[in-house]
Formats: sequence, structure tokens, C-alpha cells
Amino acid sequence: MKILISGGHLTPALAFIDYATKQGKDECIFVGRHYTQADRGQKSHEEDEVRSRNVRFIPFDSGKFSASSPLQLFTLSFRLPIAVLKSLEIFGREKPDIFLSFGGYLALPLAFAAFLRGTPIVTHEQTHVVGIANKLIAKIATAVAVGYKDTLLLFPAKKTVWVGNPLRRNILNPHPQTPKWTINYGAKPILYITGGSQGSQFINMLVLQTLPQLTQEWYVVHQCGSPTKTMKYKEELEKRKKTLPASQQKYYFVSEWFTEEEQAWLYRNASAILSRAGANTVQEILAFGKPAIFIPLPHAHDDEQLRNAQVVVDAGAGMVIAQKNINASTFLLVLAQFKRRYQTLRKNARQHQKEYDIHADQRLYDLVKQVWQTRTR
Repeated sequence: MKILISGGHLTPALAFIDYATKQGKDECIFVGRHYTQADRGQKSHEEDEVRSRNVRFIPFDSGKFSASSPLQLFTLSFRLPIAVLKSLEIFGREKPDIFLSFGGYLALPLAFAAFLRGTPIVTHEQTHVVGIANKLIAKIATAVAVGYKDTLLLFPAKKTVWVGNPLRRNILNPHPQTPKWTINYGAKPILYITGGSQGSQFINMLVLQTLPQLTQEWYVVHQCGSPTKTMKYKEELEKRKKTLPASQQKYYFVSEWFTEEEQAWLYRNASAILSRAGANTVQEILAFGKPAIFIPLPHAHDDEQLRNAQVVVDAGAGMVIAQKNINASTFLLVLAQFKRRYQTLRKNARQHQKEYDIHADQRLYDLVKQVWQTRTR
């Protein structure tokens, strides 16, 4: 089975690729981006992660589709057909047996091309809120897989299946190697800060402002994201680190990106996590039973990130702060409140962890295989 894969959510796609390639009989091809945000010049990690798995990567830049204004709708009417034509070229050259979409604007023209060529389509929705792309893709998809059972009702019942959200098995490694940079591990509790795969400018600036206070109480490990045209995050944060007293500098480590083995170690050893609330980050935090503070992306579609984080809050395992309510002072107050509630939050997080299912990758693979076999009979 030859599977062409694309979409806006990288980590579940990687989890699927890892599982599929271990079966030994399938070929995966990934169509992805060089830049997460081309206008900001921020490099994507898709190509590096995909190629590290010995999977072919096909660069594809369709441009981001948006129709929130008449001008954007007019532009979309030109850009989408061009992107579909490019997609048809890819499908004509590769001749995949099936197309697996993980939503997002990049998958939309590819899904249209698959439909025009008669290639079966499986699309996966990771969040509680259905994105515009997946609403459209679902109409032409052979099957729709969802990450949450409450989203089953948002798609046609006859072709919708709950599978859960695939997690990369590498980050579930129970005995990850300790990273070389953990020189001072154990001296203070680890606070792992992440803005997701792209990083978060808001969170990075918040750390920049509060680093002296943070490093007094925590060993801060910070994933800041790749540089953009306007901001070199790691460089600025490293400069800030050098202004700290020598006794505190050793309690801050910043990196643009962490490998899966480093993430596996961080998830097992961090005492707490501060993060955006992307669907896959939330799933990983739940799987490891870690108490967390979430700062949801304020402009996400239909408050998608807030709804993702609410799952953890409802389990009594985390806190959510609206970005509009945060400055350096309020952030430190929230951290203080988090520490006072920490034992209860940790207990609830560990209890919820026991209920977490890690076999979504297998269920999604079985669905893809079933769709393919049905079409080839």
C-alpha cells in the first residue's frame, strides 16, 4: 500500500508513519512545507523529521487559504485551482493507493486532487473543533477519523470512526537517554515551557521578562521555536540568560527544537509544563500525567485551543489563563497559585493518565488499510 500523507498537524502524521513503516509492507510519502509561516520566514521541521525516518518528502507550497474577507475570497478563487493543479501533478507522478489527510490548508488541494483521480481519502480530525479544511475534505473523504468521541456527531455518521489521536511511540520510551545539557538536573524541579512546534512569541517574551524570578524556583527548560524574519528567539533569550547572576544561569536551558528522545526525557522528568494548547501537545501532557498551565492561542478557530485545554482543567489536572489577562506580574501570581495547588493537580493528572489509551496509531492504520482493501476488492 502506497500512502500519500499531508496536513497541518505534524506529530500525529509522524506517529502514523512510524507505525505504518514498522509493518514492513507499506510505502509512505509525505507532502509538506519548507516554512510554517512563509511571510515570517519561519522554517518548518517537517522535512527534517520526515527524512530522518527514511521517508520521502515532497515540498509543496500552496499558500495559506483564507476567506475571511471579500478580498481574500477573491484571491482564494485563483490560488486554490493552481494548488489543485500542482497536486494533480504529484498524484499523477506518485500514483498513491490512498491519501491520508491531517487537515489544514495544505491538505485541501491535495484532497481535491485525490478526489478527481478517484484515490480514496481518509482524513483525521485531532481537535474538538472542526477546521474549515476538514469540513470540506470530509465531504469528499471515504472515511473520517476523529480524535475525540464528542466530535463523532460533527461528521456524517456512516463514514466517521473514533480512533483517538496518534502519539509518537518514541516519546513514550520508558527509558530515554538523559540529554547532555541536563547538568543541573535534580537541583530544582523542572518547568518545561513550550509553544508547540512553531514556538510562541508571546510565551517567549513572557519568559524573557520573568526569567530572574523563574530560575529562582525552577530549572527552566524552554523550547522557543525557529527564528523568524523579525525575531531570533533563542539568541534573545540567551542574551537575557547572561544578565542573570551566575548562580541562576545554570537553571535555564533554551533550544529551538527538542528531539523525540529529549522530549521523552522531558515529559518523564518535568514537574510541570507551561504550554500553548495545541491538540497534540495536550494529548502528550495527558498521556504523561503532568500538571500544566495552558495559555491558549487567542485567535485559534472557534477557540479551538481553549477547548483542548479544558479537557485537562475538567480533569482537575491543570490551569488555563487567557492571554489577554497576562503580563509579567500576573503570570508570576498564577505560577504561585499553581505551586500552592500542585499536589492536587499532580494527583489528578496521574489519575487521568491511567485512563489514557495509546493505540490510536494502530486504529488509524487499520482504518486506512480497511479503506484501501475495500477499494481493491
